[in-house]
Amino acid sequence: MADGDNTGDVQARLDSLASMVDELGSDLRTLPTMGDLSNRLRPPLKSPDLLAAWRHDWLSREQVESKARDATRKWLELKLDFGETVPPGGDVDRDGDRDAADVAADVHAYLDRLDEDRGVKGLFCEAIAWAELFGGALLVLGLDDGGDIGEPLDESRLRGIRWLFVCEAYLATVREYERDPGAGARFGKPRLYTVSALEGQTTLVVHSSRVIRFPGPLTPREHVLQNGGWQDSALQATAEAIRDYHVGQKGATNALSKFSIDTFAQKGLAQTVALPGGAEKLKGRARALRAGIALGGVAMVDAELERYEVTGRPVGGMAELIDRKNRNVAGAINVPETKIFGQAAGTVRAGAESDDATYCADVASLQERVLVRQFERLARLVLAATEGPTGGVLPRTLKVEPCPLQELSAKDKAEVFKLRAEALGRLIDAGVIDPLEARREFDGGAHGVALDAAVQEALEAVRDAERERAAPEPAPEQPAPPAPDA
Repeated sequence: MADGDNTGDVQARLDSLASMVDELGSDLRTLPTMGDLSNRLRPPLKSPDLLAAWRHDWLSREQVESKARDATRKWLELKLDFGETVPPGGDVDRDGDRDAADVAADVHAYLDRLDEDRGVKGLFCEAIAWAELFGGALLVLGLDDGGDIGEPLDESRLRGIRWLFVCEAYLATVREYERDPGAGARFGKPRLYTVSALEGQTTLVVHSSRVIRFPGPLTPREHVLQNGGWQDSALQATAEAIRDYHVGQKGATNALSKFSIDTFAQKGLAQTVALPGGAEKLKGRARALRAGIALGGVAMVDAELERYEVTGRPVGGMAELIDRKNRNVAGAINVPETKIFGQAAGTVRAGAESDDATYCADVASLQERVLVRQFERLARLVLAATEGPTGGVLPRTLKVEPCPLQELSAKDKAEVFKLRAEALGRLIDAGVIDPLEARREFDGGAHGVALDAAVQEALEAVRDAERERAAPEPAPEQPAPPAPDA
């Protein structure tokens, strides 16, 4: 085939697919090259295309926001260890003393005050979502260390964090990379960013030590350099699957709207049409028939000369086709059907529970790779600030743990409680542990299952026995000296 013919064939194919996208009634038509099935001519999606898809297509928005919402839904637990000397402050948890948990609560409160609308949790959710949509995002920090925002941070002089905001990848490009091989792990990484902060006219040159970077999907380095230092959008690989889903749904809707076919038979129809003005007479009769049906719900026809009937179109297999489309698009964007379409796991195909578990594992991986690492750095900066909750005192250890996404139901918790109780009972009978050790395992309930009154009463008796055992024995009473003789 000649090159010219091939080009015309590709263009015709793109034009036809673009026309189908137009029928969706959304701004996805701003992506006319999404339908290139050869996967060779599809250019990278630009920010206007991505914004149009996010604004006007619910499925694209769900792909972008789903994991960001779930990764930050349960938030994080900050665990600190200061040893025996805890920095002074209030008793946030009201347990009677100032401990590391109170310091952690102060760190969260300090960060939440920097954004009154959403708090730090909302900022991290936004940053992860923009990283999925645009291939990356920056959390720009207003660090007060006496230095310029374009200079490296001097953590030893850090007084506090004055402000922070999230910046999308297309508003923050890499200005300069680290070219010094002696820079260690920073070699080849961004050193300076150009950030469009306000109304597109205020441009900041920000040093990499004053930002927290949220990367997008895995992208070859060559493409990262071509994208201004950022990864590809998550929609780059799924746009075609999303388009095909909408085309399929539109086709199903059209088929259902034409579920039946009206048939009008008239004796001598061919001769009537052949006569002068016959076609207009036929159209007039059809309009009168439809008007009668619309007004009175009755089709009145000549018993000998006319016949009117409604024939249903076969739609067998359409439900299975729609289910297959749902399954395909859910697999493409890696979000379970139960989450996208709001269905309970028992109402969809077998294996939906497994899909949910896989999705939760993917979200947990996102938390470990991005959320935990980025929040740990932010928390360390708060602790290092002399005007922060600790006055610049750093803990001996700092650990960030995401809260689990899936929780056991009350029935499952009770089952766990029962199994643990039986196992501990056997260990007590075998003499492996004593009842006091078993009590420590159950004190306060197992995995959030409250103990009933009888068990609580038994545990109180064990506590009393433990206190009596630990209490020092009273000194024996000395006999009173004999009274002197009178």
